[in-house]
Amino acid sequence: MPAPPGSNELPEAASLLLDLLRFSAALAVVVVHLGAPEFQAGFRERHWLGQLAVALFFVLSGFVIRWVTVTRERQPHRYLAARVSKIYSVALPALLLTVLAGLCSHAVNPVYFNSHFAATSSHAAFRILVNLAFLAQSWGLTVNPIANFPFWSLSYECMYYALYGLVFFLRGRRRIAATLLWFLLAGPQVLLLLPAWAIGCLVYELYARLHPSRLAARWSTVFLLAVVSAFVVAHTVRPQYQHQFLAVYSRLASLPNPLALLHLDPHRATLDLALDAFLCAPLMLALLLASQGLHLPRATRSARTVRFIADGTFAIYLMHYPLLLLASSFGLLRPHPDARNLLVATAICLLLIAIAAPLERFRAFLRIHTLRAAEAIAARRRPPASALA
Repeated sequence: MPAPPGSNELPEAASLLLDLLRFSAALAVVVVHLGAPEFQAGFRERHWLGQLAVALFFVLSGFVIRWVTVTRERQPHRYLAARVSKIYSVALPALLLTVLAGLCSHAVNPVYFNSHFAATSSHAAFRILVNLAFLAQSWGLTVNPIANFPFWSLSYECMYYALYGLVFFLRGRRRIAATLLWFLLAGPQVLLLLPAWAIGCLVYELYARLHPSRLAARWSTVFLLAVVSAFVVAHTVRPQYQHQFLAVYSRLASLPNPLALLHLDPHRATLDLALDAFLCAPLMLALLLASQGLHLPRATRSARTVRFIADGTFAIYLMHYPLLLLASSFGLLRPHPDARNLLVATAICLLLIAIAAPLERFRAFLRIHTLRAAEAIAARRRPPASALA
C-alpha cells in the first residue's frame, strides 16, 4: 500500500493541519451545546454546525485508521491495543465524570436536573455498561449515558474500528463469518453511516498516491481558492447563489432514507450527516495536498503548542457536556449570551486541555497491558516449536 514518503509519520504541515481540524471540530461541538436549551446560555442552537463537526470527525477517524494500519499497526494485537487504549483512556474517565456530575447536579438543583435529564437517567448502570460496550446505537437504540449526549458517536466509530480490523486482518471464511457477526451486533443504522467513515480511508489512499505530485498540490490550491471565492461571492455579492446551493443540499438531504423505507427509525443515521461527510472529504484532501507546499520544521515551539492544545480534543468532546451540566446547575451560566458564559466554556476547554497529559499516561498504561494480554493470547494459539519441527 502506498504511504507518504519519508517515514511512518505524516509531513509536519499535514500533521498540524489534522490537529487543527479535529480541535476545531471539538470546539464547534462545544459551541453547539452552548446553544442547547438544557443549558439556558442564551445562544442560538446551531444543529447544523454540530452535525458538520461530527461528519468531519468520521472522515478524520477513517483517515487516521487507514494511515496507522498501513504504516505501523500491521499486526492485529497492536491494532487492538492501540484502539482499546485510545478509546478507554478517555471514555472511562468521561463516564465517571458523567456519573459524578449527574449526582452532584441532582443534589444541588434537582428541579433543573429532573426537568432535563430524568428520562436519560433511568437504569443508569445499564446505560453506562451498554455505552462502555459501544452498543448504545445498535439496531436503532439511543441509549444516552445519563447527561453526556456526545457519547452517541463513539458507538458508531468503535463499531467501524471493529469492522475495519476484521476486514483488514482476517481472510477467507473467517472474515465473512466475522463480518456477518458484526452486522448482527451493529444493525442497519450503524451500517448506513459506514460510508461517511470509510470515505476517510479513501482520502488517505488518494493522499498517499497524490502526495509526491507538485501538480496535485497546485490544483488543490486552485480548488481551495475557487471554493473560498465561491463562498465569498455567494455570501456577499450574490446571496441567491447561496440560497440555490442550500436548496440543492436540502433536496439531497431530504431524499427518502433507506431505513425509513424499511420502517426503521433512522435516529442518528441521517442522509444529511452522510452528505456532510462527503462534502468534508474533498476539502480535507485538498487541504492536505495543498499543505505540502509548506515546509515546516519539526518540534518548533508553534508546532508543540498546536499539538499540546489538540491533545485535549478527545477530552473536550467527551467531557465538556457534564461540565456544562455542573456549571448550569450551580448557576454559572446565564440565560443570555454574554461574556460570562463564554468565559465558563473557555475555562472548561482549558481544564480539559490541561488533563490531556495524565490521560495520555493512562492511555500508555492501558496500551502496555492490553498489548501484553493480546500477545499472551496469541502465543497460546500458536503451535509449539516441537510440533512445527
